[in-house]
Amino acid sequence: MNRQYQIRKLLRKPIAWYRRKKETEATGFWRAALELHSYSKALYDYADHKIEKPDMMYDLKVDEQSVFLDLGAYIGEWTDNILTKGNPKAVHLYEPHPGLAKALREKYKGKDNIHIHECGLSDSYYDTTFYFADQGSSEYREDNEQNFQGKPVSVQMKDAYLEIKDMPQISCIKINIEGGEYPVLDRLIENNALSKFDTVMVQFHEWIPKSYQNRNKIRRALRKTHNCEWSYFFVWEKWTLK
Repeated sequence: MNRQYQIRKLLRKPIAWYRRKKETEATGFWRAALELHSYSKALYDYADHKIEKPDMMYDLKVDEQSVFLDLGAYIGEWTDNILTKGNPKAVHLYEPHPGLAKALREKYKGKDNIHIHECGLSDSYYDTTFYFADQGSSEYREDNEQNFQGKPVSVQMKDAYLEIKDMPQISCIKINIEGGEYPVLDRLIENNALSKFDTVMVQFHEWIPKSYQNRNKIRRALRKTHNCEWSYFFVWEKWTLK
């Protein structure tokens, strides 16, 4: 249990209540995001940035030498946007949900530079159980805000460092894996592998135990090799190689 998160969420309740009343027209994904983040200022600031710069999540150089990693590929939306900017050497999509992985294979059939990996990445090789929600999947079921109450599915996890160590320089790694970002980044840090990535885009998840301490530790490590281009507290952040 993340008690610090529970306390922070409790303290945010009055603001969340007030903003919920004002957001009468919020529906669908935006309403779900607001509820998930307790109507945080960081989420509103991120949304304002995205209105000002719609391509902020894929404002990246894409050419025939570019290699991208999409961790938590979901339906491939981020990859689709990368592909509109050029023809990269390779895009590796990691998606543990069997149905979504199958759909991704169908979607990108015939594209030799697109590689679908039906697995998750972590700090070692192991098999685990994932629980699925509408827009996320996680092995971290307890005390989460996504309500992963769906049918449990057996998932293979692979060692993040061993997956990338023989790849060429990676243009960008995008990470949105519902709590799995902490062991993935810890594994890369312990192997001094952060400089392998020109850009790191990560969504840290607040409800994971020790999320605040772990995020701060990872950010300290990132500062040694990267500059923080922008950051929205437990929403999204972007780091570029020095």
